[in-house]
Amino acid sequence: MRFINFRDQDVGNPIFKVGMLFESVEVLRKAVTEYSVKQRVDIWFSRNEQKRLKAQCADGCPWLLYGSVDNRSNGMVIKTYQGTHNCQRKWVVKRCTSRWLAEKYLESFRADQKMTLANFARVVQKEWNLTPSRSKLQRARRLAMQTVMGDEVEQYKLLWDYGNELRKSNPGTSFFLTLDGNIFSTLYLSLDACKRGFLSACRPLIFLDGCHIKTKYGGQILTAVGIDPQ
Repeated sequence: MRFINFRDQDVGNPIFKVGMLFESVEVLRKAVTEYSVKQRVDIWFSRNEQKRLKAQCADGCPWLLYGSVDNRSNGMVIKTYQGTHNCQRKWVVKRCTSRWLAEKYLESFRADQKMTLANFARVVQKEWNLTPSRSKLQRARRLAMQTVMGDEVEQYKLLWDYGNELRKSNPGTSFFLTLDGNIFSTLYLSLDACKRGFLSACRPLIFLDGCHIKTKYGGQILTAVGIDPQ
């Protein structure tokens, strides 16, 4: 069995050949998607199953790829491939989805969480010669930031566990959580170490500092601060 193995590092610049072996149908789909975006051609799956995958280009274009599971290798093998295009390159490609953009630029949003949609659009156009719609860019940014910051709804569900862990690791800590029906309302937190430190070393002068929470649900964080004589 002289199959050509498709490696993970080949995803960035996929080159297809008859007899090429893919670990799974998911890897083959991902490679076809990368090829579609990189070449700026609209490729669609006319057959998309767990054991068979058939990808075709736009109507009238001869490009064709067909792969299926090979019993000798237990992987997806390209059985038919016609790599010639006669269609024009496009500025908008369906395979360039919001989820694909979010995965590609996850680290960019991790480094610059305030990246504007205009800058995001310029980066995509410069690197891929594509012009996704503003709504697609918004969805991609939202998905990327959800991965970076975590799901806000799931984080609220962890507050009780957070309070129990604080009481366990720092006995004497005050932690009060109130709900409005079944929805989070307010939270009061005072670490035992901070209370003892204030009473033993800080001057009895307290400042109240506040900041707005710039997330989906909003709110404010108020912090009491004492003056350390040291």
